[in-house]
Amino acid sequence: MAGNLEPSGPPAGTMKPLDQVEPRIPITSVPYTISASGSYYLTKNLTAAGTAITVSVDDVTIDLCGFTLTGPGSGANYGIYMSARKNIEIRNGTIKSFGYTGISDGSGYGNNHRIIGIQSLYNGLGGIFISGPYSLVKDCVVYNNGSSYAGTIYGIYVSTNSTVTGNIVSGNGYSVTGSAYGIAAGNSSTVTGNTVFSNGDSAAGDVYGISASTGCIVTGNTVYSNGGASGGSGCGINANTDSTITSNTVRSNKGYGIKMADHCSAAGNTSTDNSNDGINAGSYCTISDCTANDNAQRGIYAYDYSTITNCTASLNDTEGIYAMSYCTVTGSNAGNNQKTGLFCWSGKVIGNTVSNNNQIDDTTLAGIQVWGASQIKDNMLLNNKRNNIFVHEVGSTIEGNLVRGSTNGIYFQNGGNYYKDNRASGSTTSYANTSGNTDGGGNISF
Repeated sequence: MAGNLEPSGPPAGTMKPLDQVEPRIPITSVPYTISASGSYYLTKNLTAAGTAITVSVDDVTIDLCGFTLTGPGSGANYGIYMSARKNIEIRNGTIKSFGYTGISDGSGYGNNHRIIGIQSLYNGLGGIFISGPYSLVKDCVVYNNGSSYAGTIYGIYVSTNSTVTGNIVSGNGYSVTGSAYGIAAGNSSTVTGNTVFSNGDSAAGDVYGISASTGCIVTGNTVYSNGGASGGSGCGINANTDSTITSNTVRSNKGYGIKMADHCSAAGNTSTDNSNDGINAGSYCTISDCTANDNAQRGIYAYDYSTITNCTASLNDTEGIYAMSYCTVTGSNAGNNQKTGLFCWSGKVIGNTVSNNNQIDDTTLAGIQVWGASQIKDNMLLNNKRNNIFVHEVGSTIEGNLVRGSTNGIYFQNGGNYYKDNRASGSTTSYANTSGNTDGGGNISF
């Protein structure tokens, strides 16, 4: 009574074929010009005698499908070129041996590009060059581009408001006559989680592992061994005004480890074994929880009105921490530096630990050295050879410090200073050349 339960036939398929889900157009030979928006893919490895793929429309995806585009090795050509285009995605493959750049958007009028999972290798001028804003370069390997180029090269270049993340950038700019950049990012960009090393070996110009323009965020990168022996300078990370530099590891770069312009902040960075200062900051900067060891110049240098907090600077070849006028240095540790542990011009030096500095044993150097009216308070100084504290000029207050084990515990070069409640022991002279200075009481020798 319920009717026939036997099905009339097999059920119809409900799945759509791939060409309906994502219609894609194969690229089977090069040179190839994309003149209609859509999704394109390589079917095999392809070799080009000039530019391989030219994109002349917006809204295009190119999937290399793990294949390789190979260029002629020289000449005015690109792997993929897109001028003044918008919303182009290129992913998943290798582009190598083109005369200019592996991927280029050279006009500056395009935007919103995404370069993901690309290897850009052995190209003559650079790896990836995106001049339009709001772009992404992610999880790429950019290696050995721009060798011996007669000018400046970029491993990765992006314009404003872009993101560069998770890339490996190495060996670019070998022996170039100009400067070499591992990663260069425009204003308000984010550079995060990249590994950038051995760029600019033997370059004649300056070499920058990462160079970030105004208002950038540079965080969680590993940057090492950038720069070579042939002229030039540069640094591991270079950041322009109003940038934030956090949690980077920077070591063994030619020039500065980290160099910041005015109004920047640096936190949680480690900068070691660089050929200039470990961290070099402009005016009105904040440097906190950073480590700067074994650098060929100063561990940390900050210009006027900056703040240095909870940092460690040791085993540097000149000063551990060098702070210019109106700076504040608190809670930091400066030890075993060749010259003065902590040098300040007219600032506040409070609650620091400074030990075993002035390794060159210069009578004019010290654990803490101040010029101009400064406040030196609640510091602990140990075994800084000739002077634990050296006060050069007038107007300073020196209070509540513990000084031990030097020729002079506290040495005054001039009168007109005030000292109170200090504790000095193990020195040849606890308080030296005190004439003309005001003893506020409580200064003990033991």
